[in-house]
Amino acid sequence: MKNILMLAFMFFFLTIPSVVQGEEYNKKRLQDDLYNVTNDVTQEQHLKHFMLNLINKEIILSAREFYKDKNISGMAFDWEKNYNVVEVTEPQVTGENAEYPFIVKVNVIPANEKPLGTDTLTFGVIVDSHPDAPGKPSITSKLIKYEHKDLPKE
Repeated sequence: MKNILMLAFMFFFLTIPSVVQGEEYNKKRLQDDLYNVTNDVTQEQHLKHFMLNLINKEIILSAREFYKDKNISGMAFDWEKNYNVVEVTEPQVTGENAEYPFIVKVNVIPANEKPLGTDTLTFGVIVDSHPDAPGKPSITSKLIKYEHKDLPKE
């Protein structure tokens, strides 16, 4: 009986350090993950802003055509409510057959003195990075789909 009690006592005290080490390891990994997520989100935001600037002209021209209003000059992006203001997909990677190598979906709020609605614009984008075609634009985009939702009544 003494031996069993002694073995149980030794087992208990030998396992405590490994449990504590495991908790400290997990805490360190969690801190590392939070650090990476925080830094990655910043980089992601820069890329989203870059993409918006690349196709901003097409976004405004598409909104003007949709609303039949040449005075639309501003866009708002609701980063708080809609994290995916800009989504980029590659149809050939996902197995879809598409004529565009990149599909860019943008959620915007066009404005002409006041917000006009929440709109989702889908563009097909072709990137031509061939150096022997200097007169050809590097990026060509075409509006594929325009979806409109009225703003909620206040």
